[in-house]
Amino acid sequence: VWDVLVDNERWPEWFGSCKAARTTSDPGVGVGATRWAHVDLFKVNERFIVWDEPRQWGFTILDANLPIAETVVELIDLARDGDGTTMTYTFGGALKPWLRPLTPVFRWRFNRLFRSSLAGLQPHLDNIHG
Repeated sequence: VWDVLVDNERWPEWFGSCKAARTTSDPGVGVGATRWAHVDLFKVNERFIVWDEPRQWGFTILDANLPIAETVVELIDLARDGDGTTMTYTFGGALKPWLRPLTPVFRWRFNRLFRSSLAGLQPHLDNIHG
């Protein structure tokens, strides 16, 4: 699971709403590494702030084409679960003050986006390990 998550360029193969992604730093791994991603309507530059191979991985958005948030942090926790892996995906952010009344709408939209997009991970892993 870890190897698939950190392979930025291949995210469009399994993360349904990802149109493109690429590493933008050298080195491309570890805390401080950066990437660019086009997810749904958003084009974002991200910096990795957590990199604890193979258990935890997280990043913050540095800037976006649609600047609706003041801050965004995403964190993935992986834990062995018998013969498999359990993944917990946590997304947190603070909307710009003028958008905060719409927080319930954004929460619903992002929950839906991440659930549907992450649903492609298991079939992708099954295909790799066939």
